[in-house]
Amino acid sequence: MNAIRSNFCAPNDHSFSGEMRLTSAFEDPVMREMLLSVRDAVVGLGMQVVFRVTILLRRWNY
Repeated sequence: MNAIRSNFCAPNDHSFSGEMRLTSAFEDPVMREMLLSVRDAVVGLGMQVVFRVTILLRRWNY
């Protein structure tokens, strides 16, 4: 139990300070909402392209 609780292999705070800034930027609720809305817009545009290509191919009798 002593080996588990010892701080011998504990990371120092300075090595993770840059990483924490990057992860906190992506955990921002505004950024997450913006990325979700962009994802939904891309899915909607993709569905529209598939639908319109299908209609175009039917018009050309394929």
